[in-house]
Amino acid sequence: LALVRFIAPGLICFAIAERAFQVSGANLIFEKHHNTHNDWMMAPLTATERAACYALSSTLGGVIVGGAVAFMTLLFALPALAHPWALVFFALATGMMHGLIGTLLGIWAMKWDQYTALHTFVLLPLAFLSGVFAPVDQMPELAQTLIRLNPIFYLIDGFRYGMSGVAAADPLHAVLVALAMNLALFLWVHRWFRSGYRLKS
Repeated sequence: LALVRFIAPGLICFAIAERAFQVSGANLIFEKHHNTHNDWMMAPLTATERAACYALSSTLGGVIVGGAVAFMTLLFALPALAHPWALVFFALATGMMHGLIGTLLGIWAMKWDQYTALHTFVLLPLAFLSGVFAPVDQMPELAQTLIRLNPIFYLIDGFRYGMSGVAAADPLHAVLVALAMNLALFLWVHRWFRSGYRLKS
């Protein structure tokens, strides 16, 4: 039961991340391949509005899927709600961060191979090596140091703190990392939308 309660938050957060990434990244590269992205490129929207639309839609998609996964965990263990504010914040922060990453990758990638390669060999390993399945504080010191350089670790750890009240990192530090990453990624997406990088024919 204790193991399920430890793993469940990580799986829920992982589900949020994966769906948010797919909502923005896969849809964007699909639109580019079929040139349907030109429709919204010509719409009277600012770069800020476009970036916000992708960020919010992918976050919403991720949270909905995460909610479905959370519902399924009720079959195995009653989830705790130690800190609801952290649960909500890190769910939204996770969805937004991965949605923005997906947007960047969708803009940059010209082929599906590029998109899937970066997702499979970069993003997925970072997600799995972030304390989803095992407590970080029980790992070797070198592994702990490397994992703490991974921003996804702070998202999952913060989400787990919201459910169980247990955290391997300072929750305030995790909040600051999440805010800083999302701000940096949003500005990056905004810049590419404003310049039309790999979007203008």
